[in-house]
Amino acid sequence: MRQFRTVFKFEYLNYVRSKSYIVMTAILLLVVILGGSFPTIAGLASGMFGGRGGIFDGIAGGGGGGRDGEGEGEGDAGGDGSGEVKKAALLDAGGSLSDELLESYLPAFEWERVGSLDGVEGRIEGGELSMALAVDGLDFTLYEMQESIAAASSSSWTPASEMVLAAYRGEALAAAGLSQPEIGAILGAAASGERVTVGKDFMQNYWIAYALVFLLYITTIMYGQYTLVSVVTEKSSKAMELLITSAKPLRLMFGKVFGTGCAGLTQFCAVMLCAAASLGANMRSWERLSPEIAGIISATFSAGIMVYAVAFFLLGFFSYAFIYAAMGSTVSRMEDAGAVATLPMILVVATFMVSMAGMAMPSAPYVTVCSFVPFLSPMVMFVRVCMTEVPLYEVLAAIALNCAYVFCSGWVSAKIYRVGVMLYGNAPKPRDILRYIRQA
Repeated sequence: MRQFRTVFKFEYLNYVRSKSYIVMTAILLLVVILGGSFPTIAGLASGMFGGRGGIFDGIAGGGGGGRDGEGEGEGDAGGDGSGEVKKAALLDAGGSLSDELLESYLPAFEWERVGSLDGVEGRIEGGELSMALAVDGLDFTLYEMQESIAAASSSSWTPASEMVLAAYRGEALAAAGLSQPEIGAILGAAASGERVTVGKDFMQNYWIAYALVFLLYITTIMYGQYTLVSVVTEKSSKAMELLITSAKPLRLMFGKVFGTGCAGLTQFCAVMLCAAASLGANMRSWERLSPEIAGIISATFSAGIMVYAVAFFLLGFFSYAFIYAAMGSTVSRMEDAGAVATLPMILVVATFMVSMAGMAMPSAPYVTVCSFVPFLSPMVMFVRVCMTEVPLYEVLAAIALNCAYVFCSGWVSAKIYRVGVMLYGNAPKPRDILRYIRQA
């Protein structure tokens, strides 16, 4: 046990004191602090550079006028706060669109009624017009340019469609003998409802699962590679020959794997705690920016999710770290490390792909089955825990199965490691590795 503690302490301190580890941790902490403070920083920047309402008014206010006719002043004719008047052409065959209706649904435009739309595409391409609309009853054609993602997302298609439908309904109601106030009351009526989500909110928890599964994927690969590189480096420098005379190969391997895992866990927890503190300190700004995003943040950093994240990080790391260590012991040159890392890399990528596919339908039978398969369960079960209601006994069963797999993986990897640390030369073939296991 003393040998294990010595190797563990050396590996752990070797990582946490290294310049690359410190710099990477500092960069990650800086990124999460700035990311968590984004709405506060953006709001301050908007105020410093003369923004009228800052980022919050631009998002929460929808960027312009509404259907009640407010904000029709000269400076707001563009409807987007820029003061620019956008010109648009209208071909209204039936005369169903009044000026009031146009102002209500599309207040950002100054309309030119035309008898034909010949050449209108050229006028739009030339910048003379921003949009053109041809309406004939319920049929309409909208002409506009989309030169960027922002332009595509702010398309006038939806308000134009609603406006045409409102005009048609208004004419139909007038033909039925209703007065204008009655028509206005009917068309202006709004439903008032409440949405009750039974169980977990799918879309909210989708982003939680996506972010944390991606984080588990990156950290598992990164620290698994660290374990592999550490073993190969010691073999290539002949330090392994000295190490195995001071400690048994089994304790040497377990000390290396656990030391690397704890270094990874230290960095993982530091980043998560820093993110929680940064987001918590700026929660009011996030709520002003978007209540939906604020809800996702609050759910992400709940105590239950954090406990599961740490538990499945450890299970995921140890599920592959022993394989990385065993594979690394079979080669003596850094050039061969990439070849032997293929097997654990395929397993990690396969687990990640199954998890991503399972996020689309977390209650699917195949996702439930995969959540109990040992090397898949750290990510797949985590997806289920984040996105669905999973009985506690199923989570505990998956953890128990994965712990058993880790024990077996460590036992087999130790046999390979015991023989592999003394092997030098070309990288072994799969049949050679099987022979090493039998020999051990």
